[in-house]
Amino acid sequence: MKTLAGERDFSFSSKGVPFQPAAFKWVLSHPEISGLVVTFKTISQFDLYLTASGERFTAADERTLKQYAERYSEEYCRTGCNDCETACPAGVDIATTFRYDMYFRDYGMEKTAMESYAALRKKAENCGTCEDESCAGACPYGLSIKTLLQEAHESLSFSACGGRGRSDRNV
Repeated sequence: MKTLAGERDFSFSSKGVPFQPAAFKWVLSHPEISGLVVTFKTISQFDLYLTASGERFTAADERTLKQYAERYSEEYCRTGCNDCETACPAGVDIATTFRYDMYFRDYGMEKTAMESYAALRKKAENCGTCEDESCAGACPYGLSIKTLLQEAHESLSFSACGGRGRSDRNV
């Protein structure tokens, strides 16, 4: 799942090695993995992704992945981690909210993300005024949960920006 870690920057490359093929080659370098399921929206994405097929994971690929991780590790919620889930006293589904935000910001699936978020029982609308700091430090990867939840709520809420989510958030 999420072999591209949200694919926050479609043009990210390190010394000519694009992130996407490097990530695919890393995943496929594990003998227990025999294939990937990926979504692509353009022929150029397909062409780029295909360059990983049958290729070995290299030191250059590893450098690209390390640089990508350094750049985005404090913004990306690792799917399946869930270590922070019990930290919210209000019961906000933190990981699911972050996943929907990823769909909104990184995948361009704004409508689906907003509809899915609207269906959540516990949303992050009160995170900005919450005085409980239980979520601070709850992420083993150092994500600023409270801040990211506030931003996600602004993006995903139909009431924000005159009825549309915010797509102009700085990344």
